[in-house]
Amino acid sequence: AAAVLFAVTGSAMIICRYDPFVSIFRLVPLGKIFEGLARGDPELNPAALSGRLDVLILTASFLLVGVFVARPYCRYFCPYGALLGLMSRFAPKRVTITPAECIQCRLCEDSCPVNAIRAPTPQAGPQLRLAGKGSLAVTLALLPVLIIGGGMLGGMLGATMARLHATVGLADRVRLENAGAVEGTTDASEAFRATGESAESLYAEAEEVESHFTGLIRPLGVGIGGAHLFGAFVGLVVGLKLVGLSLRRSRSDYEPDDASCIACGRCFASCPVEQAKRAGTKVTFNQEAEPRLT
Repeated sequence: AAAVLFAVTGSAMIICRYDPFVSIFRLVPLGKIFEGLARGDPELNPAALSGRLDVLILTASFLLVGVFVARPYCRYFCPYGALLGLMSRFAPKRVTITPAECIQCRLCEDSCPVNAIRAPTPQAGPQLRLAGKGSLAVTLALLPVLIIGGGMLGGMLGATMARLHATVGLADRVRLENAGAVEGTTDASEAFRATGESAESLYAEAEEVESHFTGLIRPLGVGIGGAHLFGAFVGLVVGLKLVGLSLRRSRSDYEPDDASCIACGRCFASCPVEQAKRAGTKVTFNQEAEPRLT
């Protein structure tokens, strides 16, 4: 939500700025290297080392965490991964691990690298079903409260979020310099003063940009800005997550979670029922023993 808001308002492309893969590509841009080799330059273009240090450290951190947690960036931070997970929930066809009746061996659960296998649910009694309906009713009633509260909180943060825009940040700096609240100048403020443009025009442009975030339309002083929509969306996501946790889904077999599954196929390879089907044999299962092919 923040990435879309900042991109629409022209503030920043935070996905490209903090994507670890982008930093790797900028660290070694093969096009620049090949261009330098074609020209026969003794020294390659300095752009060959243009990755930002902070993002490179972040990338190294993801790689280190990836030794212990499978695909941490793709699963928890990548916007594209989030969209794929969301769309997977609406897939018309759902994946099932076993081609026949599940023998509850849990081998698929042990083989999954991202903990995407959901265990069968126990039979719920009348009291548990009643409690589940009550929690669902509470979360549904809480949903509009979270949306409205999130929108109000987002509106309060609108002015702060607007400072990420270059124009708003420059206007704040020029205002402080003119008031004598800071010493010296920055490259951006010096470049602005060199244009000969008045500070008032810069302030007016900054106010217009800020109104996109806060919704404050002068002289009316009212409106809904992008920050309100951002907060309302976050409240909606939190509310829907609570609703999802309140829903009880019955499962009789071990099944992959549509949003978490990365389609690696390890669960299929570990399933003895699947292997028995491929081999043309039958699998029998004893609760006190291991699965056995016959």
